[in-house]
Amino acid sequence: APSSPRAGMSAQQDKHGELPTMEDQINAVGFGRFHILAVTTFILFIISDGMELVVTNVIWRAMPVEEWGGDDSMRALLVSLSFSGFVVGAIIGGQLGDTFGRKPILYAHTMVFVPLSIASATSESFYQLAVTRFLIGISMGLVLPTSVALMAELSPCNVRSRLILLIPGLAYAVGQVIVLTVGIVLMGYYGWNCEKCSWWRGMLVAGVVPDVVAVLMVYLYIPESPRFLLSQGRTAEAEAIIRSIAETNGTESQLLHQGAIRPVKEEHDKAEASMEAWQLMGELFKPPMNRILPLVVGIWSLLAVGLFSQSFAYPVLLERDPTITAFDQYWLMIQLAFIEIPGLVVLIWALEGTHVGRREILLVLSLASVVVAGIMIMISDKGTTWLHLGSMGLRLMVVLPYEAMYIFAAELLPTSHRNLGLSLGNGATKLVAALMPLVLMPLIHLWGASVFLVILLAEVLAAVLVWVSPHTDDVLYDCVEEMPKTVNESAPL
Repeated sequence: APSSPRAGMSAQQDKHGELPTMEDQINAVGFGRFHILAVTTFILFIISDGMELVVTNVIWRAMPVEEWGGDDSMRALLVSLSFSGFVVGAIIGGQLGDTFGRKPILYAHTMVFVPLSIASATSESFYQLAVTRFLIGISMGLVLPTSVALMAELSPCNVRSRLILLIPGLAYAVGQVIVLTVGIVLMGYYGWNCEKCSWWRGMLVAGVVPDVVAVLMVYLYIPESPRFLLSQGRTAEAEAIIRSIAETNGTESQLLHQGAIRPVKEEHDKAEASMEAWQLMGELFKPPMNRILPLVVGIWSLLAVGLFSQSFAYPVLLERDPTITAFDQYWLMIQLAFIEIPGLVVLIWALEGTHVGRREILLVLSLASVVVAGIMIMISDKGTTWLHLGSMGLRLMVVLPYEAMYIFAAELLPTSHRNLGLSLGNGATKLVAALMPLVLMPLIHLWGASVFLVILLAEVLAAVLVWVSPHTDDVLYDCVEEMPKTVNESAPL
């Protein structure tokens, strides 16, 4: 039996000779074993990315900084370079993924990531480490958008948003826990008092393990995106993949029309569609997109200030306490990362299991961040215990609205501009992540609590923009047939 009203509608249309769409078939197949394998694969990819994005900052105290002629400004630069590379990789990966497919981009990521991770771990100068970190950042930029896009294109409507939130939300927290645990194990192996030993090099290469496992799973279990194949006119291959997914899930009987899919338009229609896509770029500067897109980019960027400022500053502030060893620092950071996981579960429940609107949830979380950041200004210099307890609360308050923007932004943007708008919004957050270490390091030297003042101001501005944002009626962003599909349909918002 069809698994959704839309699938049922397509079944009725089949009787009149019209084949079901790709969305109809994916919804009919439903969620099952294949999707568990897929989300596990993509989480493994992003776990390695989560490890890489935090590792440069936390190994600084163990590196031969004086021998390499480095200082704190170079620490900020190293962290910034990884995020800068991410932005470049996301732009390149988005273009190449739409041209050559999703799977080749995942393979390309691993081909770049693995050897460069080894080269990074064997660095003998600051400049070698800086170059390899930037290039590793590019490889990370390739894999996150591609993984999220492929998961979305393989998932049925009723679970798509949860799976998309799960990949970055869970993987980054787990990645931080793993790399910090590896650091603790290596410290124990070399000796707890050997902070200037080479154990930090093992942390730089630890991300290779989950990445290699992930790419093997892609090779064995994950197909090319059937939506991409359909867009290229490769209908038979797309149908074969849908049947394979149904077989893995044990839902072959739920396929519509034996898995047949309505083919794409003729080549001249594709050319016209391509011209229309270029015209959409011009509509970014016309009403209502010239109001919607700045809201998306502005809110997401301001929320990113809170998240990435806290992520960078916390280990730096811990090091100001001379009694805190590297082991203490890593253990406290593991606790900070763990707090994100139950927070993600609560966020998914709040977004989909309650009658509270997305806009209201974002507003409450932003205002809560303002309150906690204000408290941190007052207690951050009262000792490490108060700094840590306050930072755990602040981490929850800054990470949850940032993750919620994946859904709110998608609901706010019309279908015609959704992919472009999400790319611009998320790309802007990575630019923020690249800039914040360079801005915060000198401020921290002047006044340790300045980072919390920056977060407070950013969250206030984010709350103001959320307040003036339109309601989206909380339509699930993945059920696009119920959402605004064009710029004109979004005008009433």
